Formats: sequence, C-alpha cells, structure tokens
Amino acid sequence: MILSEHSLRQLDESYIRSLPEVACQELAVKLLVDLKTLHERIHQNPDNSSMPPSSRLPWSMDEPGDDGSENTLETDDSNRFEPVREPIAGAERETSGEGEGGTKEISPSVKRNPGKQPGAAGYGRTQQLPITNIVEHRVLCCTGCGHQFTEQDKKVAWIGFYSIDLEIGTPGIQVTNTKHVYYDTTCPCGHVTREYPHREEDDGFWENVGLSEWRLAG
Repeated sequence: MILSEHSLRQLDESYIRSLPEVACQELAVKLLVDLKTLHERIHQNPDNSSMPPSSRLPWSMDEPGDDGSENTLETDDSNRFEPVREPIAGAERETSGEGEGGTKEISPSVKRNPGKQPGAAGYGRTQQLPITNIVEHRVLCCTGCGHQFTEQDKKVAWIGFYSIDLEIGTPGIQVTNTKHVYYDTTCPCGHVTREYPHREEDDGFWENVGLSEWRLAG
C-alpha cells in the first residue's frame, strides 16, 4: 500500500480539485495502485495464493452433488416426525423441593478475563538504559501533491521506540540502546504525511499477525 490510512482520511474532493494537474495525476496513480492491491487481496483464496484451506469462507465451499443433496433432504424430512419429549411435572416438583428443603445453593463463580486484572499490581522493566544513538526517520515527499520536503518544512515527532542490541566492542561486548523517532511533516498544500516503521507484507500462513520493525503483534 502506498497511501497510509492517516493520509487517506485527509483526502476529499476539495483537496483533489485544488491540486495542480501533474500532482493530481500522480495522486491518481497512487490511488490506482492501492485499489488494484486491495482487489487482489479480496480475490485471494487457497487456490491462487499461499492461504491455508482453513481460511476459506463457509459459503464458498463446494456444494454437494445431486445425490448428496437428495440424501440430505430425506434425512431432514425423517427428523421432522420425531416425537417431542415433554418434561415430567413430578420431576420439576422434586427439583424445586430440593432447593426449599435446606440444601445449600451454589452461587455461580465470577468469570475472570485472561491477563492482568483491574487494580492488580503490574510488573515491568524499571531499569533505564542510557541512549547510545538517536535515529530520526523523516518523510521525503508529500503523499498528496508530491512536494519534496526540506529542513524548513514543519515536522513533529509522533511516535518512537527503543531497540536494544549487542555489538562487538573494544574490549568485549557492548549493549547499545538506539532511540528511533518518526516524524510527520506538514506540506504547504495542507496535507500531513507520516513516516511509519517498516512492516512486512501479510502472510497467509500467519493470519492476524503483523511483523514490523516496531513489534510483533498478533
């Protein structure tokens, strides 16, 4: 995808009509590429991609043949005439009498959600490592009109993270703590473009899991 969700939300009819002809054509090409990519993802299935067979939608399964459908209908018709068993009145009285006779009723247990419970003490890393390097990630051009950004353009840090690594030093091994800062830049046309951490393409074998430079999220 060329255009991010943040950039796409800013586009409207008035903004597109305000662009010069060349910039409008460049934006149309980006939208066309993203549109084709989305259509390819929609039409992906286990037959034409690496998606597992279990990802096939229930209503897209192969329908049974004529013989199988007839057998299914016959089975359904035979089940219609089975007698319905009604509950016995005496059994209901015995069940209700046990509760009135002094037997202790068991209260249902409270269902707890998995993970950290509200109000519970949390645990986390308290050690703060010194920052050994700062890497700034900036956008090169506007995704709306294609304007090339310079140092004078307004930019604001909107997200960041730390990456800890081991490097061979002199002597021994050194621990490095790099701070990555990502900026969004405002173009003179009014469009705000953000720089994002690199993200790998979705894999059919890893459903609902995204791998990026920032984190592994599933």
